[in-house]
Amino acid sequence: MFYFNQKKIKEIAKIMKVSEGKVKISLYRTRKYIKKILKERGYDYGK
Repeated sequence: MFYFNQKKIKEIAKIMKVSEGKVKISLYRTRKYIKKILKERGYDYGK
């Protein structure tokens, strides 16, 4: 929702009935996982 529907964290939290902190943690963990997968597949994003 954050990227595809351009929703704000506050809006996502309300829709999912969770705290804003939970949404932020989920986004952080997902970004971290995607970076790991891309790195394993040979993509170098510069960090």
